[in-house]
Amino acid sequence: MPAARLGSSPVDVERFDILGIDAAGGANFIAHVGLSAKPISQFNVGAAAELIHMQPPLTRGPSPIAPETWATASLTIDEEHRIDLFIDE
Repeated sequence: MPAARLGSSPVDVERFDILGIDAAGGANFIAHVGLSAKPISQFNVGAAAELIHMQPPLTRGPSPIAPETWATASLTIDEEHRIDLFIDE
């Protein structure tokens, strides 16, 4: 699973990639993460992204954040369906 701090080069964010925001004190601690609710082509740092928030319970909703970090894993269609089912339960 590649993970990186978003920089000046855009990235293609896939559905269910992990996006995170830094803590108030700086870039040494991630304060909050969520799953990308949809794919985003050519995503840049500072842009807003709609997340499935990972606080218990997982929550779908229109509460976008401007993430500074990104991580991705290649998921199969079956894994994506299982994640959807888990979120909706």
